[in-house]
Amino acid sequence: MMLHFQRYWRERPCVALRIAGACTLCALLCLALCLQACRKAESSLDPAAGSAAKQGKAEPYSAGPGEMLDAIVLLGEPPAESSPGFAYDEAMYQEGHRLRATPRGEMAVRDAGMRDFNAMFGEAFGLPLSTKGTPETWRLLHRLSKEGGVLCRQAKKRYHRTRPFVRHGDPSCYPLLDDKIRSDGSYPSGHAMRGWSFALVLAELNPARKEVILKRGWEFGQSRVVCGCHWQSDVDASRKLAAGMVAALHSNPEFIRQMARAKAETARLLQGGK
Repeated sequence: MMLHFQRYWRERPCVALRIAGACTLCALLCLALCLQACRKAESSLDPAAGSAAKQGKAEPYSAGPGEMLDAIVLLGEPPAESSPGFAYDEAMYQEGHRLRATPRGEMAVRDAGMRDFNAMFGEAFGLPLSTKGTPETWRLLHRLSKEGGVLCRQAKKRYHRTRPFVRHGDPSCYPLLDDKIRSDGSYPSGHAMRGWSFALVLAELNPARKEVILKRGWEFGQSRVVCGCHWQSDVDASRKLAAGMVAALHSNPEFIRQMARAKAETARLLQGGK
């Protein structure tokens, strides 16, 4: 075959070029089909990979540091250990420790283990939250969580504040995760950030239940104090950061579009639509 091609190249170069082009095209098509088959195989072996592909990779709404809120500027430093603010933190730690043996303490334990949006807010929101049933709202919360995570890490890495259960040498209310979070900065609280930012947007999606939703978001953050995982000032800072983030995102075109889709989805479901 190579000899025939060389003869074509010498005698009829135009034909040779067509043949070469056709062969290249065939090779590229074969490569594309192979890659597609590999992706399908990976999705079939890993359900999470298929779900991620369907939902799309979750990224923060803000493109980068220049567009994103500056958590350091907004929050400032946590209370110094000799300050009245830290004395209040200590008093709230003791109060939270006392509450662990009560129903409020049981709520704090449940909140500590929650990672699913529906478990966190489904009841307060008045609609079950899921990737299939409320995909637009789920996507909204997922990306909001990513944005909040970036902001929290800014301050955590800057201040490296010791968590209350570590300072006091006690286990938290959820010892299963103590070793994982022991060296992670306490200021601000990622849980409280997520709880309050979710509450703010969900209250906007379903204003008829705004009081219930906001109360749930507040309690979710306060559970971190009861657990001894965060100081009160960590949680207060997270609420401040969450409010600033949500306010800033209301000028972000992509966030505005996603909110509109989630509002339409919520309205339809509340009216009995599917």
